[in-house]
Amino acid sequence: MADIKWLGHACFRVKTRDATVLMDPTSREQGVNLTRQRADLVTLSRKGGDGGALAVLEGEYTVVDGPGEYEVQDIFVTGIRTGGADEAKGIKVFNTVYLVEIDGLILCHLGDLHNTLSPAQVEALGEVDVLFVPIGPDGGLTTAQATEVIGQVTPKMVIPMRYRMGDERGQQALRELVTALGFSDVPHGTSIVLRKNNLTDRMSMTILDV
Repeated sequence: MADIKWLGHACFRVKTRDATVLMDPTSREQGVNLTRQRADLVTLSRKGGDGGALAVLEGEYTVVDGPGEYEVQDIFVTGIRTGGADEAKGIKVFNTVYLVEIDGLILCHLGDLHNTLSPAQVEALGEVDVLFVPIGPDGGLTTAQATEVIGQVTPKMVIPMRYRMGDERGQQALRELVTALGFSDVPHGTSIVLRKNNLTDRMSMTILDV
């Protein structure tokens, strides 16, 4: 069983009975004011995160911030590098997509993905239960790109991220993705508790509110 909560931007907290994973903690620079957090494992899609993102964490934790295979407290993590983007300063920045296997579920966090996936990257991902997809005008995928990536990965559940809840452009991106995927009534919630046997081969979508 995994309790999944969206904390804003690309940040998710996943809790099980034995461990807590925090994916892409964020800072006020991204318009999110996180409360203090505790986690056993922290994943960063971009090395170093976004400045003061780790400042919200307290206690002991393990950070994973790049490609490779890792195991922390029976949580299995695979990091897969995707293409870099040239920033304004001319620095090449790479993104890491993470597969997190926790309590029988396989979660895939696309991080700061800007393009569709290559065949090799899709093959490396394998079977995915829950896919966290970045959308919206603030660095997310376009509706067409997000739809294609979801089609490449074929997850059992899609959960969108990165769009701003109070921003009309972000809400428009969310509405467009719901329509593009053919859904009409998508459940909302502040969190979702999942078990492997909750999921079917028919893809579903959940919208988490901050």
